[in-house]
Amino acid sequence: MSSSNHYLHQNDKNVNADVVMGNLNLYVDENANKPITLNLDVIMGNVTVYVPASWQVATQTANIMGATKIPVEMTDYAAQPDLIIKGDVVMGSIIVKQV
Repeated sequence: MSSSNHYLHQNDKNVNADVVMGNLNLYVDENANKPITLNLDVIMGNVTVYVPASWQVATQTANIMGATKIPVEMTDYAAQPDLIIKGDVVMGSIIVKQV
């Protein structure tokens, strides 16, 4: 039941995180190399991802009594995604916010 912040920079291409009964804030640098893949497993916890507003986000998550929320303007399925979120969410959430 803790909280953590992590900043994704230019060399972060494939990020793995497991969150169990805690909170994780991920901040994506606008100058980071694209695409970035986040492999997230969230159990009774929350992950908030702060992404530059111009980026496109794609998700491949399995949600069991949980949710993955992305602003609709960041989900142009015809565009190449800049950020790919994969993983499982059990009784928790992954929330993407524009900055």
